[in-house]
Amino acid sequence: MGTDLNVGGYSRLIMPIHPHLLSVLSCSILASIGVVGITTDAAQAGPPVEFGPPSFYPAGDGASAIDSGDLNGDGFPDIVVSNNLGGTISVLLNDGAGGFLPQTQFAVGPRPEVVKLGDLDGDGDLDVAIVNTFVGTLSVLLNDGAGVMTEIAQIPVGGQPNDLALADLDGDGDLDAITANQTSSSTTILYNAGDATFPNSVVLPSGPSSGKIDVGDYDNDGDLDLLVSRVIAEFQPMYQNDGKGGFTLWRKIPSESLSSLLMSGDVDQDGDLDLVSPGAMISPNDNNIVVRRQYGDAQFTEPASFDVQQQTIDRELIDLDEDGLLDLVVTRVHFVLGVGNEYSMLVIWGDPVGSFSGWQNIAPDPLAPTINAADLASLLIKWDSSNGDCDLNADGVVNGRDLGVLLVNWGVVTNYRPPTVYPFKTRARSIEENDFDQDGDLDLAIMTFEDPDTLPGDVMVILNNRIQNRR
Repeated sequence: MGTDLNVGGYSRLIMPIHPHLLSVLSCSILASIGVVGITTDAAQAGPPVEFGPPSFYPAGDGASAIDSGDLNGDGFPDIVVSNNLGGTISVLLNDGAGGFLPQTQFAVGPRPEVVKLGDLDGDGDLDVAIVNTFVGTLSVLLNDGAGVMTEIAQIPVGGQPNDLALADLDGDGDLDAITANQTSSSTTILYNAGDATFPNSVVLPSGPSSGKIDVGDYDNDGDLDLLVSRVIAEFQPMYQNDGKGGFTLWRKIPSESLSSLLMSGDVDQDGDLDLVSPGAMISPNDNNIVVRRQYGDAQFTEPASFDVQQQTIDRELIDLDEDGLLDLVVTRVHFVLGVGNEYSMLVIWGDPVGSFSGWQNIAPDPLAPTINAADLASLLIKWDSSNGDCDLNADGVVNGRDLGVLLVNWGVVTNYRPPTVYPFKTRARSIEENDFDQDGDLDLAIMTFEDPDTLPGDVMVILNNRIQNRR
């Protein structure tokens, strides 16, 4: 019989509980470590994600990036794709059942790359912003409310912009645009006047090979800060927002094996944004996933990494199984001698300490002492007295997360769900999540193509049947 210690609401302690332990533990001790209940019932995992067969919808030439949202006001998310070779975007309207109507293409600038949806003019529908890498501009397209797009401007931003984010940086209620410009070694911020015009801008010297933009409130002060990841660099620059949309260089995050696919999310549920990144694709560690957990004020732990055995193409942090924990979704490529490239999607299910331990399959340390009821009781008493030596994750607070670290290190905590691999027949690139069939769970749309330089791409939509199968 096992016990659910429920540290952080998730971790499973796979050991019997001696009756003496319950007599030792006081309510204050239990509260201090975040244990909300002790039960001898088996851990109740939610229904697993159950993807149906994929459906494919043609996009344009050199289809690259993808975003989704309700473009025509019918309550169902639609899809927009950038077509890098065609100089267009493709709009695929939802048919109301999670399928998509044939694409309609709209012209933008040469070599469009990253596309984002947002209400740029404040009229209540979603417009389109897209960076054109060949000419260094941002295209702005306004929506007529029915999903028909009209380009109203191409705004110069910098050399070879290869990422784009939309966010309200200056707190005026409208969406500003941020571009990372690879060849001009800069990040450009365009401030929205509220009508999809951007009369004011500022350029941040973010350094060579500026790659991906991550927008988040790293210092928990209520406004949005910026992290710009770079492909080849000693550090990744983090810029702090002054609350009015002004930015100063604040932190230099050591690059180590971090790549331009760096992203953030609260993977350990402590209220701070942590960093997750695949290894740099040009490095020997390009199969690694690197996690740096924040312990406050944008200070991060030393990197922890694990090998996903194949090279990462794209990644997202998504709570796919709706358990309150961020899962890591990566598309991968693997060369097999005599066969060629094999493609897949890997889902690594989240855990409350942000270790993604289901992938690591942590084995007990043979040098660690055997844990028993008396050992655990002694540890809990130390937690109750806020013993500084118990701050095992170096976040400045002694709480249940430190106990979680200890138990993971001892190999007695396990993520109850192993990672899941979904093989693909073609190369998979950008990942987008949304409830496309409006059944209450998250589905996936993934850009796929045989050859990005010669052939049109397809949008592969995989509907999640988890809610349907639970009814």
